[in-house]
Amino acid sequence: MTPLKSIIEHAIRIRCPRCGQGKIFFAWGELVEKCESCGLKIRIREPDTWFFMYMSTAAITGLFVMSMLFLPAPKNQTMTALIIGAGALGIFFLTTPLRKSLALAIEYFTDSRSEHPRYPDE
Repeated sequence: MTPLKSIIEHAIRIRCPRCGQGKIFFAWGELVEKCESCGLKIRIREPDTWFFMYMSTAAITGLFVMSMLFLPAPKNQTMTALIIGAGALGIFFLTTPLRKSLALAIEYFTDSRSEHPRYPDE
């Protein structure tokens, strides 16, 4: 079994959570079917990542809301709203591969330690 520390390190590098070698995306946001190095099924695990993706999106949104509440009110509120909106969208899109990789790593970790894994053929 791969230790949690290694699984998270692999996820940060956006690689296969089990071996750390194979790429998990073949295009931006498009998961490969399985790891080219160890054969771990990747795409089949995507539906199990919804909770982490939802919560990480909520956390990012919360940071932007908190910044609007605690920073001083700008003179040009329309321009500020546009800048904050563009910044939020940029952060959401730029962090999607990393967040998806971390979600897959967490799913792999919990499934591999389960008494009744959902993907037992691996």
